[in-house]
This record gives sequence, structure tokens and C-alpha cells, in this order.
Amino acid sequence: ARTPTDHAPGIKWTFEQKELGELTGVGQRTQFLLGRYVNKKYIKDMKFLSEEYNSKEIFAKSTDMNRTIMSAYSQLLGVYPNSIKKLPVPTVSALPPAKLTIDP
Repeated sequence: ARTPTDHAPGIKWTFEQKELGELTGVGQRTQFLLGRYVNKKYIKDMKFLSEEYNSKEIFAKSTDMNRTIMSAYSQLLGVYPNSIKKLPVPTVSALPPAKLTIDP
């Protein structure tokens, strides 16, 4: 779930983030739970991926929008809950226009 992308005339929006179009806590939780499903299927059941995050096995790519980066990161946290310190950290580029990227 995300916040609205535009203000509709005459409607007062209330949401947890101040920015339009941002991923909500519900959206983060949804992506995390999807990651848990991927963990169960591809790590626990099929043994297709390693238990620990390995950048040579999996690659996450996103557009440069904050909500899509946070969606990818939240899902990776669900897939690899024991590898938080090994996961790529979302970073903000200092070059204009500023954009968020996940560095491997």
C-alpha cells in the first residue's frame, strides 16, 4: 500500500507519511510477508537458495523511486531475516536529481 500520489480537491487525506506516493507501513509489511513466502518456498522447501544472503545468488533491482526501493528492501528482509547485516542498504545519491538506489 502507498499514500496517494495526488491531492484530490475537497478531500483531506490522513496517512502516516508526509510525502505523496510513499510506501506505507502496511505496504512494507505486505512485502515482508511476501519475502517470508519466498523464503519458505525457495529456501526451506526447495533448497534453491542459501539460508544466508549471497549477492551471487540473488539480485534486487528497482526504479529510483523511494517506495519501490523500500518494497524491494522489505521483501529482501523477509527472504533473509537472519542476514540483515549482509543485505544491501538503500542509499541516497548526492547527484541531482537525488535518487535512492540499492548498492550491492
